[in-house]
Amino acid sequence: MERDNLVDIHSHIITKVDDGSENIEASIYLLRLAKNAGIKDLILTPHFRRGMFEASVDKIKEGFSELQKIAKENNIDINLYLGQEIYIRRVGSFKEYLESGKVIPLNDTNYYLIEFSYDSEIDISEVVYNLKLLKKKAIIAHIEKYNYITLKEAEEIKATGALIQVNASSIVGRYGFGMKRKTLKYIKEGLVDFVASDCHATREYDYDKAYNLILRKFGSSVALKLFKDNAKVLLEKSDYE
Repeated sequence: MERDNLVDIHSHIITKVDDGSENIEASIYLLRLAKNAGIKDLILTPHFRRGMFEASVDKIKEGFSELQKIAKENNIDINLYLGQEIYIRRVGSFKEYLESGKVIPLNDTNYYLIEFSYDSEIDISEVVYNLKLLKKKAIIAHIEKYNYITLKEAEEIKATGALIQVNASSIVGRYGFGMKRKTLKYIKEGLVDFVASDCHATREYDYDKAYNLILRKFGSSVALKLFKDNAKVLLEKSDYE
C-alpha cells in the first residue's frame, strides 16, 4: 500500500536530549506508533534552543546510534536519519550557530529545519534569505503555529526560497478548528511542502489520520507529495524541484 511507505521529517524520539522521549521505553513506543502509522523513513530532529536544549552534537549522535540499535533489536523495520530542529531568536542567530558547529542539518544535506517563537515576530523571509547567502536551505517548521504570519506573508516566505512544513496534529484539529482551517488553507494554496508529526512522548501520533484527511480533500497526488515524495530530496540528498 502507498500509505505504508510514508516519510516523517520532524520528530523528537532520541532519549533524553530534549523534551521528547524521557527513556528508552518511550522511544520504542513512539517508533512503534510511527511504524503502525505507515512510516518507512523517519528523521529524528531533537531541539537546539539556546539556554534550553543544548545537547552536544556528540551526545545527539550517540543517542541516535543507540536508537538505531534498539529499533533493530525490537524488530521495528523503519529507516532512521538524523537532523535537528533549530530555534531562531534573531536574524543573525543561524550563522552564529552554524559557525559554532552546534547544529545538525537534515540527513547531512544543506537543508535545515528551523523554528521561531509562536508570538514574538521575526522577519522569517530575511532569515531564509540569509541562509541562502550561506548556501543553506530552510525548511520552516510548523508555520501554522506562528500567530503573526498571514497567508500573504507565508507566500512571501515561500517566494524567498523556503520550504514549508505543517504538523499532522494541526490538520486533524488537535489545536482547534481555527488552526485546522489555517493549515488546510496553506495546503490548498500550494504553500506546503511537507507534513510531519513533530511527535513528542506526550503527544498523539496523528500521521495516518492526517494522511487520510488530505487524501479525501485533495487527492492522492497531493497526499503523496506532502507525506512522502517531497521528502526524497532529504533521503536521497538530491536537489528539490
